[in-house]
Amino acid sequence: PLPSMITRYVVDALGTRFGPDRVLETPGRRDFDPDSSINEVENLLGEMDGGERSGLDHEAFHALVERTYARRADVPASIERIAAACREAGVPMLSHDDTSPEQRTWFRALGCRIAEFPINEETAFSARDADDDIVFGAPNVVRGGSHTGCPTAANMVAAAACSALASDYYYPALPLAPFRLDAASVVPLAESWRLVSAGPARMLGLKDRGVIADGKRADIVLATPEGRIVAVIGAGRMRLLTDLDRVSTRREERAQAVKAARSAA
Repeated sequence: PLPSMITRYVVDALGTRFGPDRVLETPGRRDFDPDSSINEVENLLGEMDGGERSGLDHEAFHALVERTYARRADVPASIERIAAACREAGVPMLSHDDTSPEQRTWFRALGCRIAEFPINEETAFSARDADDDIVFGAPNVVRGGSHTGCPTAANMVAAAACSALASDYYYPALPLAPFRLDAASVVPLAESWRLVSAGPARMLGLKDRGVIADGKRADIVLATPEGRIVAVIGAGRMRLLTDLDRVSTRREERAQAVKAARSAA
């Protein structure tokens, strides 16, 4: 069998990539453009260290690229076929790196209503105006902008053109990004935190989580404004505790506050 990294590239080129929890992500043309030359495709994969990471030597990797490139005309039909299967199964679909409003319109017509990382503001705003959900990267927020020249996530949040943040290439950015948005007065913390909780849950159809409310899973994350995770409660059970003293202190403070309030009453 092909190594997993090469399998990913082949599947991308044919138009589909499945992620965790049965979510379909379809690559935009920045991942693979059917009109690209074979040299452009090889250069793209080379930038990803495809040959080295795949375990294939240069000749074998080149042959794989050639075979995949020869099937570039199959990409649209492949996307349409699997999109139909996803619609029937109720699987949420995301398009990745949409390059234009026209491309976003094409994906929307397939039932793909989540735009992940649109690469320019025009495309992001077209998705927003069509009531599509939009995902940007939490590292983009933390570093103050995109490292590839794409839209600045904080600006998209301010323009109501961001429904959720993804950890992308640096997962510690996810709990930190909402605090950064609040500190920069982009949106208040209660709103920015929804970008990493209620927003993603709603988009993916996870109706039992995303908010703290009766009847939900009781998934709770305690984090500092620096993005440090203090504790994680999953489905009502403590799953991670990194700072017992901090949690205990807060518990004692709350108990004292409750006692004082009762005394005052």
